[in-house]
Amino acid sequence: MVGVAWYSPSQWKRLREVSADPDQLEQTHREWVATYERATRELAAQGLTMVKVPVEVSELEKWCRERNLAIDGGARAQYVLETVQRSYPVRNAIVEQ
Repeated sequence: MVGVAWYSPSQWKRLREVSADPDQLEQTHREWVATYERATRELAAQGLTMVKVPVEVSELEKWCRERNLAIDGGARAQYVLETVQRSYPVRNAIVEQ
């Protein structure tokens, strides 16, 4: 299962305003959606299950502040990963022999 961040147009605009790496982000929401769609098609073709994770940038900002992280690609990826892990906890299986 792979978490994939989803930004609404207004959240995309805010993300570009607060990101430490705006040069790594598409200029417009439309460009970002095209990249998102291409990436999700590629992941699906690999047989991966995707979870769309709507991101509220204010929550991402808070999360980064609490961890003293810059709002960059690595932090965004970690935020999405943790969000997915909270939503879909992995259960440890005990195998009896």
